[in-house]
Amino acid sequence: MKTMPSVAIIIVNWNGLVYTDECLESLRELSYPNHKIILVDNGSADGSVSFFRRKYPKVGIIEHTENLGFTGGYNAGMGKALEQEFDYVLLLNNDTIVKEADFLSKMIECCEDDEKIGMACPTIYYDNPSDRAWYAGGWVSLWKGWGHHHQVPEDNAPQATGYTTGCCLLAKAETIEDIGLLNVAYFLCVEDVEWSVRAKKKGWKTVYVPAPSIIHKDSLSSRSNGKGMYSPTRVYHEFRNGIWFIREYANTFQKVVVWPVRFGSRYLYKSAAYILLGRGKKLKALYRGMIDGLFTASERFKRM
Repeated sequence: MKTMPSVAIIIVNWNGLVYTDECLESLRELSYPNHKIILVDNGSADGSVSFFRRKYPKVGIIEHTENLGFTGGYNAGMGKALEQEFDYVLLLNNDTIVKEADFLSKMIECCEDDEKIGMACPTIYYDNPSDRAWYAGGWVSLWKGWGHHHQVPEDNAPQATGYTTGCCLLAKAETIEDIGLLNVAYFLCVEDVEWSVRAKKKGWKTVYVPAPSIIHKDSLSSRSNGKGMYSPTRVYHEFRNGIWFIREYANTFQKVVVWPVRFGSRYLYKSAAYILLGRGKKLKALYRGMIDGLFTASERFKRM
């Protein structure tokens, strides 16, 4: 009988005690036995670490004294998982809830059926309304400079996707060893798209698996209370990293098209919206992101 592949489930926490607790509670019901949870804490000041050590003694905890972002946090967890020779890692946002006991089993089964599948994602639903898909596969266009999530298909068969989302991403250890960890320079935003494209360039498949599903509370760690969905920090990294991604992966013809499209329909539109809504901090973050995106030396963010 074939041994069940081992899976390290990696969750990054930053002052998210309540949400991370709900996520960990949901994982108690997993029917897949050969897994271990690794919780990476990014310098939380809300008592998270001591709380989780008491309540979840079997969860491995990596404690940092500062916020290393999604990339630094996930990379620390993946480094530990690779060191311990796990077959797979599952990157899982702390603002998610797993509702299906066989969720992980379905994901593993898909990846085991094809040795060239390097990364896979399930269907991800909003928590409210719970029947609306947040992610069901997606595409990324280097001609337009942004990506888009699809809606749930009628067919439950696994299918190719333009990119996988770090919200819930199952990756083979051999894929990570081949392509490297997340680009730590990105900190947060676009890092999963860059990772997916890097994997595809190395010949790995990235797939969307419709059957298993989870619930996502959509970027709770980067929301701006009372001032729209995302914080200025999130806005800065989204725009800076988007430009970095284009600079690294778009060809000359794509860049000729993408700059006027992206600046004309995205940056100017967002700028106008922030001005009209009185979001001065977000407007400043947007332009800081643009400037740093355009003028950061490529060796500081490019993975050669």
